[in-house]
Amino acid sequence: MYPSVGAGVGICLPNVSDSCFLIIIPGNGCGSCIQEAMDNIREATDTIYVFMCDTEKDFFLLSGGKKSTDFNNLYLDKDKVSARLKMVTTFPMVYFLKDGKYVERRPYQRPTAESRKRMTTLTADKQYIDWGSFRQAEIQEEKVILTNTGTDTLYINAIESSCECTTVQWADPPVPPGECTTLIIHFRAEEKGEFERFIHVHCNVPESPIEISVKGKVQ
Repeated sequence: MYPSVGAGVGICLPNVSDSCFLIIIPGNGCGSCIQEAMDNIREATDTIYVFMCDTEKDFFLLSGGKKSTDFNNLYLDKDKVSARLKMVTTFPMVYFLKDGKYVERRPYQRPTAESRKRMTTLTADKQYIDWGSFRQAEIQEEKVILTNTGTDTLYINAIESSCECTTVQWADPPVPPGECTTLIIHFRAEEKGEFERFIHVHCNVPESPIEISVKGKVQ
């Protein structure tokens, strides 16, 4: 059974059962991503927008002088319920809906010439990382090399992690065929015990998103 979006975000979304998309926009994080999503808010019966900010004034400042009441399909998540439920990270997320429940989610990306490029293929030198046991004060690091094994340019659209304790650094430029790019993964433990986290790399390959898992035991 897929999660119910209305109950999930804890906000009254009267049109959710008739909508195809739910776009959740964080009030902080990747500024250019947030601004791009804000610039493309549109009145549409198939799309619902949830914006995370504390007050109407904050929304006014972030939106460049607009009010949330200017849109019939936009709601403010003042309590940041969607963040606590891990429904959004530092960039906008799109939930694909069916009968008021979400069946898939992806980072928000406005269609561009780059995003419409043909598919390619890639290999990762590792997708499972086990750091074993380590002390809580120790920051873990691992590098993952992605190689473009196809005949078209590889574009990494976004990378998301399952928690804020796991971060990924990578170079934004497109990766030509035959070349590679390196992901640098850091893990900063928030509590002791065993853990497993997941990283999803969204790119123009058929099996996107590529999943990388990291695990270990914090002493």
